[in-house]
Amino acid sequence: MAETNLTPAYLSVSGFTRQFPGSDRRSVDDVSFTLKRGQMLTLLGPSGCGKTTLLRMIAGLTPVDSGQLHVAGRQMTETPLHARNMGMVFQSYALFPHLSVARNISFGLDVRRIKGEDSQRRVAELVSLMHLTGLENRRITELSGGQRQRVALARALAIEPDILMLDEPLANLDIRLRDTVRTEIRALQKRLGITAIFVTHDQDEALSIADQVAVMSEGRLQQFGTPADLYTRPANRFVASFVGRSNFIEAVWVDSKSIHAEGIGTLFIGFSESWKGRRTLLIRPHRIRLGNSLESCCQGVVENVVYTGERRTYLVRVGYVTLTVEQQEDQGQPAHMGDMIDLYWQASDMSVLQEPISDAFTSGHPSS
Repeated sequence: MAETNLTPAYLSVSGFTRQFPGSDRRSVDDVSFTLKRGQMLTLLGPSGCGKTTLLRMIAGLTPVDSGQLHVAGRQMTETPLHARNMGMVFQSYALFPHLSVARNISFGLDVRRIKGEDSQRRVAELVSLMHLTGLENRRITELSGGQRQRVALARALAIEPDILMLDEPLANLDIRLRDTVRTEIRALQKRLGITAIFVTHDQDEALSIADQVAVMSEGRLQQFGTPADLYTRPANRFVASFVGRSNFIEAVWVDSKSIHAEGIGTLFIGFSESWKGRRTLLIRPHRIRLGNSLESCCQGVVENVVYTGERRTYLVRVGYVTLTVEQQEDQGQPAHMGDMIDLYWQASDMSVLQEPISDAFTSGHPSS
């Protein structure tokens, strides 16, 4: 994938493919992308999509069947694991319970035979950086989950890696601590200017922490871009459903002012583009407005209301299609179950996808 400006690629993955013996499909299937120095990339996708395998291929933990890897212009496809200078933080942290915090942090330095004052100075710097002061002599079993995560991160950073690799590092933390540590990781990555790859299946995590996001499904790269690009201009139904909450409507073109939406009827909305045949329209739940308006697109019955404090989420039955609608708490009067309400939105609120809608998405329910 070409760079969008003159800044050269720092990490380049080209045609990466891996099929494990005995498997009938590729775990990673012809994946290519580039990343600039100092950027954070998140690999996003459901369990089993190949994101962790891809990370391990870049790190040198999993063999590559075909493809090329370059880091800072150096060909590294055949470079052994110990010579790649990549720091890894595993989901399980993989810390040594019989060693102290300081000895865990210095492990990579010991392997590289960095001893004495140089090692002590580097460990002291990381202990301070990761807010572990006073815990240097504690064993891992005496630490909280958040402290263990910081030790694992400090150990990965101790070797001053060219690329920091994080494989779902927050999965074992509770929700509140996860948000805190995620913010700390992002701030630290920016402060150090380190290039990093962060694997996650959590879309909020992926969008909030990344400069670039790679969405994967069944071993293939579905879309690569900024969080805003993926959310506002998804490449296909999978990306649209996995990144953010979505409504999908199957429609056919009528004229410059209207379309026929299956299960809903004619919607009088002008589009700047026309098309032939059936298309899938995407509209995000927060783009649909409630209330009485001359711009109403359709009417529906409220089937369910979910209140979360800041907003209400409605499931509204329109014809035989259920649309998800989100309304902020301070936006007008709330609707109630059983109410007949008007729904309206602008043409600019909708995106036209190329594929016809699949049966899996006809309900319009929020994606997990």
